[in-house]
Amino acid sequence: MKIVNRSSFICVLFSFLAAQLFADVSGIFVPNAIRTNKIAIPSNAPIALKFFLPPAPIQVLPPASPATSTNFAGGDDNHTYYPPDTMGAVGTNRLVVMLNGLVRIQTRSGASVSSTNLNGWWNSVGPFSDANFVFDPHVVYDPFNDRWIATAVANGGTSSAELLIGVSATGDPAGNWYRYAYLVDSSATYWADYPLLGFNRDKIVVTFTYAAIQAGAPDNGSGLVVYDKASLYAGNTPVSGSTYSFTFLGGASFGYNMVPAITYDTNQSTMYVVESINGNFNNAGYLVV
Repeated sequence: MKIVNRSSFICVLFSFLAAQLFADVSGIFVPNAIRTNKIAIPSNAPIALKFFLPPAPIQVLPPASPATSTNFAGGDDNHTYYPPDTMGAVGTNRLVVMLNGLVRIQTRSGASVSSTNLNGWWNSVGPFSDANFVFDPHVVYDPFNDRWIATAVANGGTSSAELLIGVSATGDPAGNWYRYAYLVDSSATYWADYPLLGFNRDKIVVTFTYAAIQAGAPDNGSGLVVYDKASLYAGNTPVSGSTYSFTFLGGASFGYNMVPAITYDTNQSTMYVVESINGNFNNAGYLVV
């Protein structure tokens, strides 16, 4: 048996281990080489996502409402009719206030231009008085044509109940108006309540509820009156079936208190009517268009 020198054995062993440790993947030893992993990542290998801290929460405040530029009284309630049913509209340089018992026209700074009672304002299609008074007025301003539109009802609860419609002849609400009155029900069964007003580029629409004259009788639905706006503005008396239509909508199918839209889009000729159905009965109310 041949004995190898201990120091020679250690050197040989060290050289062998070093060669194995630093050997390249090709099997050729390259001194001071750095091994790198060239194995392709498996397609199903989990990949850690880099974590980003979320931004700190900040408080976003809504823009402040603009301050009022002026403040003045509109119309005074004369304590004769209740509720007062206050209504108003603003034009380019005038303000029109209507309520049960009063019509007042003001400048936009609050100065009074004219003031009269509601019955007297509609008297050209009356006469009206506290015995057969006008009520539930509505007024809107039409910027398309610089005109004013008003509606109301009269003789509530009687067989002579009327629907009233009026448009200003010019942009001045204190000037001339074209006013018209219509018998609500020739059968003397219903009267008109709660008229509502809307318009678009070529139509004026008034809706109201048919209320029963006889106590305890059910309301019978809604009235829908559509006017040709250009003809009405020209001062032409509306002609049934031509420049206006008067439609009855049964309550069982259409309900009550329909609201015609005020449409400011000059490209829109469709007239939309909005109504709530079922209120909030059993949390199942609907808004219908």
